[in-house]
Amino acid sequence: MICAKRHSQGRAGRVGHELCDTVDSIEGAFHRLRAARFGLSLADVQQVVSLAIGGENIGETVEGLQRFPINIRYPRELRDSVGKLTILPIVTAAGATTTLGAVADLVVTDGPPQIRSENARLNGWAYVDITGRDLGSYVAEAQTLVAHQVQLPAGYSIAWSGQFEYLERATKRLILVIPFTL
Repeated sequence: MICAKRHSQGRAGRVGHELCDTVDSIEGAFHRLRAARFGLSLADVQQVVSLAIGGENIGETVEGLQRFPINIRYPRELRDSVGKLTILPIVTAAGATTTLGAVADLVVTDGPPQIRSENARLNGWAYVDITGRDLGSYVAEAQTLVAHQVQLPAGYSIAWSGQFEYLERATKRLILVIPFTL
């Protein structure tokens, strides 16, 4: 709100905020009876899905003094598509072959929102690029505006960070150092 107002008054350059959108997730509903017909357990199906999507380290390569794991998994274009994951082959202990879609229903759902925390507190960010003036006076003016126009609910707080934080640290150091140089 304040950022938008400052931007509309021409006192800030670019203004934006962090979005707390959800992330798409692929969920699978396992069908025990269908899997039992193939002699598969939930653990068998989960192992195949884990190997196909997450992969497994099968060795390592040595390049000079560095060691890198060799990971094998399904190619990205096959892992990112529900339709292609449903045809993921599963080989049973008896040697029969079926697909993931035969023993589980896969759907794309909205996952949980992206949540950030810092110092054990949830947080969100507003970004402001300052143009045409110095950072210190802009933040001082914005702090006054926020103090007068924004009523924060209990448990909420505002911190001014980024380049302003570095400016504050430098100012505090200079206040201590400059008198000694004179």
